[in-house]
Amino acid sequence: GRRSPARSVGVRSSEGGEVEIVEEGSERRIGTVDRGRAAVTVHPGAVYLHQGERWLVSDLDLEAGTAIVARTERTVTTQPRTTTEIEILDVDSVVELGANREPGPRATIALGRVQTTRWVLGYRTLAIAGHEDLRGDPVDPYVADPEAPFTPLDLPPQVLDTRAFWITVPDQILGSAGVDHLRVPGTVHACEHTVIGILPRFAICDRWDLGGVSMATHPETGLPTWFVYDGYQGGAGLADAGFRRGEDSLRAARDLIDACPCISGCPSCVQSPKCGNWNDPLDKDGALLLLAEITGGHQI
Repeated sequence: GRRSPARSVGVRSSEGGEVEIVEEGSERRIGTVDRGRAAVTVHPGAVYLHQGERWLVSDLDLEAGTAIVARTERTVTTQPRTTTEIEILDVDSVVELGANREPGPRATIALGRVQTTRWVLGYRTLAIAGHEDLRGDPVDPYVADPEAPFTPLDLPPQVLDTRAFWITVPDQILGSAGVDHLRVPGTVHACEHTVIGILPRFAICDRWDLGGVSMATHPETGLPTWFVYDGYQGGAGLADAGFRRGEDSLRAARDLIDACPCISGCPSCVQSPKCGNWNDPLDKDGALLLLAEITGGHQI
């Protein structure tokens, strides 16, 4: 075509459009957010920070591509509660980990195409000072039930067809590592977070470019599994890079956890600032035991 393509290409993301953030009443445009992140950043009830000012979101219309906001002086923040399902569509390659181990069952790393479906279930309101949960705060007009764990939302699911790599762990490896079945959910969850946090060392990306899912038993693998996927439709090559440097990233994740002086997990090791489960459950010690067993590292 003869027209410049620049106007039709978003500079913020490849998520297929943007949502305009509009001031209530004046219809003044405050800013934009990419459509893929709108449900978690500008959902109804969210506090949106823009150029040092706080805005309370009253409405989100994904079809129209608009979020309506009003200024607020409340010193609070909001955290979305999400759940994600992941389906394996195609498997390109599977490699056993720990080739230097004695013969027997091994963890594997696989690469392929996946489809994720994410639901934003609701959110909680926290005081910026002290992170006190304010779900019982009568000032918040969106809190319908102060006893509920979070304020529910009714938003459509977000479907992403993308690329991922995933690590599958046989029960024998968990047993050798000393991780019993009650610790598996927190262990694989902590492994997922740490690998995502360390991956920018091996791929040119930010942790916000990646997504993750962990399950004590994934319905397709039938085993404890954690996934790391590209947060962009169709993939951006990050999962492929992570797969190529899979053992390196696992060893780096092991060393990071081992070197962290915290007792039970912190933002420097196993906690994630964007976890849809609010970093629960997490088992730092279990993750260290498992990663050491997978990589053939030192005995804890």
